[in-house]
Amino acid sequence: MIGRTGRVIWNSAAWSSASTTTRCGSPSRHCGIGPKGAWAAGRRRRRPGGRRRSLLDQGRGTRALLARCRAAGREGTCKGTCATSRRWVCATLRVDFLSWFESGTDAGIGQVGVAHGREAYETALRWMDEAAGADMMLSLVMPHLHEDAKLELRCRDMVRINADADRGGWARLSGGRQSYQSVWPNWHNPFCGFTGWSHRAGQEQLILDGDFLMPSTFSTDEERKTMMNLMVIAGSPLTIGDTHATIDGHGWVFTNKELLELNAAGLSGSAPCSQRPPVLGRPRFARHRTLGWATAGRRLGGGPVQSWRYRDGHEEY
Repeated sequence: MIGRTGRVIWNSAAWSSASTTTRCGSPSRHCGIGPKGAWAAGRRRRRPGGRRRSLLDQGRGTRALLARCRAAGREGTCKGTCATSRRWVCATLRVDFLSWFESGTDAGIGQVGVAHGREAYETALRWMDEAAGADMMLSLVMPHLHEDAKLELRCRDMVRINADADRGGWARLSGGRQSYQSVWPNWHNPFCGFTGWSHRAGQEQLILDGDFLMPSTFSTDEERKTMMNLMVIAGSPLTIGDTHATIDGHGWVFTNKELLELNAAGLSGSAPCSQRPPVLGRPRFARHRTLGWATAGRRLGGGPVQSWRYRDGHEEY
C-alpha cells in the first residue's frame, strides 16, 4: 500500500486485516483487492497489457486460481481465495482476464492461452459468487458478456463494459471504435458501453464499471466534469486512477457532494430505447446537447441538482 508521500507502507506481515480495514475503509471509501488475473499466473509477470505470454496458464506448472477448474479440488482453491479477501473485510474482489479464461482468445491479439470453455467459466463464476456471499462484491473484468450477460447477471454484481482506460484522456472516454462487437471489449469507450448495456443496469441487475478515472489526463476542466458526470449518470463506481504524483490540481473533480450522493444512492441511467426515462444517448453524428439537472432531479423524485458549484470541497457560487 502507498502512503500519502508515495512511500510503500504496507506488507502482509505488518498489517492485520483489522488495521488494513481501519486505514482503508470508511463510509465513503471501500477496501478492495485486485489479485493477478483470476487464472493467469506465471514466473514472469508484467502488468496487464504486457507482451509476455508466460503469465498465461498453458500447462507449464503454473498454480492458478481457476485454471482447469473442472479438476477435483479446484473449488476449494477458488473459494479459499475469496474467503481470504473476506477475512480482510474487503468490500470488493476484482477478477481480471475473464474473457481469456473462457475462450483463450483476445480480439486484439488472437490466441492467448487455453480455452477453458463456457461450462468451466459458468462454474468459476458460481464458485466465486457463493464464496463472496452477500457482504463482498465481485468486480468482473474483461468478460465477453455472451448471451446478453446471462451468466454475469446471476452474480448481480459489477462488470466492466469498455476497454481499459489505459492512459486516459478524452480519446479513451469517448473516442475509438463506436460499434459493437460480440467479444471483449464489446464497446471500446464508456460512453458507448454505458449506453449499450444500460438495459442491464440498475437494481437487481448489474453495476456497470467504466474503469479507472484519471482527471490529470484530460485537457480542460469541462472534460473532467464530463468524465465525472458520465460515471455518476451511469451508476459506475468512482475508481481513482491518478497517483499522488499526478492528482495535484485535479482532485477537486471528486469533491462534488451532490454527485457523490447520487452515486451513493444508486442512480443508474438508461438509454432512449429502454422503458425507463432516457438519460443516456449516443447519436451517430456530432451533436451539441445539454442536460438540465433540475429536470433530472425531478425524474429522480427529488429537487434540482446544482451539479458543479463545488471545487476543492468549497462552493464556487
